[in-house]
Amino acid sequence: MFKTIEKVLLLQDIDIFSFASTRHLAELAQVCRGRTVQPAEVIFDRGDECQTLYLLVEGTVDLTDEQGSRRPARKQCLDLWDFFSEGRHAMRAEATDEGTLLEVTYEDVMDILTAEPELSIALLKYLARAGRALASGGQTDLEVSGRDNAGRRSSGASGRW
Repeated sequence: MFKTIEKVLLLQDIDIFSFASTRHLAELAQVCRGRTVQPAEVIFDRGDECQTLYLLVEGTVDLTDEQGSRRPARKQCLDLWDFFSEGRHAMRAEATDEGTLLEVTYEDVMDILTAEPELSIALLKYLARAGRALASGGQTDLEVSGRDNAGRRSSGASGRW
């Protein structure tokens, strides 16, 4: 579906990789599988086992929690917390329009993070900023994504690794 370089460019727009170097994104891109989703297609349902990291690179997906509250998702990881907790999906993800996902298996992600500790540190930086933003009751582009308001990488996300 996509060449490796195209996947790298798509991954650069996903916030969780805002602190990752291009080299690390290239390694991740090699194991990502692209998939087109259609409107109303259920990507995963609440309670499903979480064995795949779903990265929404095009389109919109509704995430619905157990109370039925919906929020739209665009250009983001759909299941980050569930994936790393090795649990089950806490939400339902349903495409609202045609979109594109990059999918990575749990095993592939763990292999890359084990082989590339710098990528693990980049993800921890993102998670720390996201946690800080949530704890303070708000979120700014720079605090969570390492990008300024124009979408450029901040100096902390220069990819020095």
